[in-house]
Amino acid sequence: MTVLALAVVLLWIVMILNVALTLALARRLRALSGRVAPMLPEPGLEPGDEAPDFEAVTHDGRTVRRRSPGGGATVLGFFSSTCHACPEHAPEFRALAERAPGGAQVVAVVDGSPAEAERLLELLDGVPTVVGPWSSEGITARYRVSAFPSFLVAAPDGRVVAIGGSTPEVVPAVA
Repeated sequence: MTVLALAVVLLWIVMILNVALTLALARRLRALSGRVAPMLPEPGLEPGDEAPDFEAVTHDGRTVRRRSPGGGATVLGFFSSTCHACPEHAPEFRALAERAPGGAQVVAVVDGSPAEAERLLELLDGVPTVVGPWSSEGITARYRVSAFPSFLVAAPDGRVVAIGGSTPEVVPAVA
C-alpha cells in the first residue's frame, strides 16, 4: 500500500512539474512572438487589390509599364535565378505569351544575378517582354513577391484578377 501511495504522490509531482513547464514555455513563446512578427514577410497582393505601377527596361532596351499599350490585361510572371522550379515553368509561360489575346501584355520578370539568370532568359526567349535582373528588383518588391515562380494577371483597370504559382492557375483570367 505504501508503494501505491508513493507512486500516486510521484505522479502528482510529475503532473505539477509538467503544468509549470508548459506555462513557462507559453509565456516565453508569447514574449518571442513580438520579436518574430516584424521579421515575417509582408503578405503578397490578393485578387481585387490594385496592381502597383512600374517602369522597367527590357532585355532589348525598351521601357515597359504596367498598363498594357494595347488596352488589355497585363500578365506578369516572376522568376528567380535561384529558384529550382523556375526553369520548368518558363516554357509554360512562353506558351501562355504566344497564345495571349491581342491587347494583352505579357511580361516575364527575372530576378537574381545577371550571370545566373542567363539560362532563364534563354528559356523565356519568345516572351515579347522580358525584364531581367538589371531592372527587376523594384517590380518584385512592389508586388511583394515572396515565392518563385509566381504569376499575376491585372485587368485593364489595374485590379489584380488572378494570382498563382503556375500558369494554369492564371490562364482563365487571361482569356
